[in-house]
Amino acid sequence: MARRPRQDEERSMDSLMDAMTNVVGILLLILIVSSLGITAAVKEIMENMPEISQEQLEAMRTSRKKTLDNLEDLRATKANVEENTLEPDEAQQLALALDKFEKENEDLAEKTSDLDELLAKSKELEPVKDEKEERNTKAVKELNDLEAALAAKPLREIKAAREITLPDPRPADSEAYVYYVACKHQKLYIIGEPYELMIKMRDILDQNFTSLVYQGEELGNRTFTLYTTKLDDNDRPIPFKADYQARTKRAQEALAYMKPVKVSTLSVPEGRSMYEWIFGKTEEQQESKKELAVRKLRLDRGKVQAFFKNASGKGDFSFTPTFAGDGVIKIGLTPNPEKGLTEEQFLSGDSAFVQLVKKASVNRRVILMYFVASDSFETYLRARDYSTSQRIAAGWQLWEGTTIPDLVPNKLREAIPYDLEGLPETDYLKLAKFVGPKVAPKGNALVGSFETDLAAVKVPEELKDEELKTYTEELKTERERWVNGLYGELKALYESPLAASEVRGREDVLVQNHPPNVPHVRVFNPKGKPPSAPRPKGTPRPKGKGKGKPTLILD
Repeated sequence: MARRPRQDEERSMDSLMDAMTNVVGILLLILIVSSLGITAAVKEIMENMPEISQEQLEAMRTSRKKTLDNLEDLRATKANVEENTLEPDEAQQLALALDKFEKENEDLAEKTSDLDELLAKSKELEPVKDEKEERNTKAVKELNDLEAALAAKPLREIKAAREITLPDPRPADSEAYVYYVACKHQKLYIIGEPYELMIKMRDILDQNFTSLVYQGEELGNRTFTLYTTKLDDNDRPIPFKADYQARTKRAQEALAYMKPVKVSTLSVPEGRSMYEWIFGKTEEQQESKKELAVRKLRLDRGKVQAFFKNASGKGDFSFTPTFAGDGVIKIGLTPNPEKGLTEEQFLSGDSAFVQLVKKASVNRRVILMYFVASDSFETYLRARDYSTSQRIAAGWQLWEGTTIPDLVPNKLREAIPYDLEGLPETDYLKLAKFVGPKVAPKGNALVGSFETDLAAVKVPEELKDEELKTYTEELKTERERWVNGLYGELKALYESPLAASEVRGREDVLVQNHPPNVPHVRVFNPKGKPPSAPRPKGTPRPKGKGKGKPTLILD
């Protein structure tokens, strides 16, 4: 394209400048007019505004500043809300979660509605809380003390477990003899054969008869009878008998102590002397031979207890006597911690345990039974290893407590040898002379008051006619038997020294009390009061010689 001439260009710029000048002028004119209007308006506003004090002005400034600050906070909040606005899916999930929370906690309002009541109860429980806190504090202190003591105590050595194989349990031979051994305090205690031990107890009591015999004046049975192994026609054991004859004048003078003792019975209320009761009224009767039962006198219960208490602690065992029916003495054994055999001692060549095993090995029917306390299982294993090596059958029983369990012999003996010649006739005679004159008057008094005492017995009111008659007759029979028994008991006391003076030799005496009861020894039983009612009718006891053979288990 051809360039325009320069003259045209200059003319165009002049026109542009004129136009701009006109525009600027018009704008200035508008600005001046606006300024005049604004000034007039401001002047009018200022004239119409109420007067404001300096304090009001400051308050307005403070309010303005707070408003601006709040405006900024609102803008920030708006921006934060816009930034964290949930998407529709998220909002729906939040709504579902809120609905679930409200359903699961719909009873929350009810539980918290009684807040004041709960606060009151809380105040009431504050003392209990303080007490529990105090107890907890004390318990924590005790626990800390125990932990400190435990930390100071050396750790106990835990030995490795030992596997033991024992034979299958099986009943022992019914004809076997049993020897007992106890393991306690990590020691071994030899008990031995039950009968041998109880016979030893019997002999010890017999040796101390003078200091142990009952010498009181109370009514009761002061003697008991020694029996043979033979039975009469009614299958009852026959007592040992001794023949006594007082023919010489010297013998009659020796028995003169019986003549002043007058004894009454219900059939002979006027009474007779004890001499006449035993030897008869006529001279012929008195010179004839008398067959007297051999008896032993009973011991004092309290003296027996004191005797064993004083003897306890001196040997391997402490002895505790207890008393069963008819004055039978039962002995309990308690191992003495200061005695017994250690493992080194009982395995030595001449120990009591080795001797016991040797004795058992002679008779293959002998078995060993071990009582094992929980603190001495290793001791038992050492002893059991040795007895097994000697081919001795054995069993064992776990045992807790202090007193050894009852000694049960596997084979019951029918009789035990006894030296009848060793009965202390001199002591028997002294006791008869001392006690008889004091006891006889008490029995005579009961004979004299028999009818009065019987009438004083209260009879059941519901009994009438034949029932009442039968009841009264049976009651009278029972009381007659009881009163007449006084005569028999006193007569036996006087006969005992006579029979003891004549009996001779060592005899097999019937065993009525088996271990752990001491045979051939009894304590005195008081007579008690006369029966106040007839004896209840029941099935008679079956006749027999005693208990059956118990069975011991070998394992």
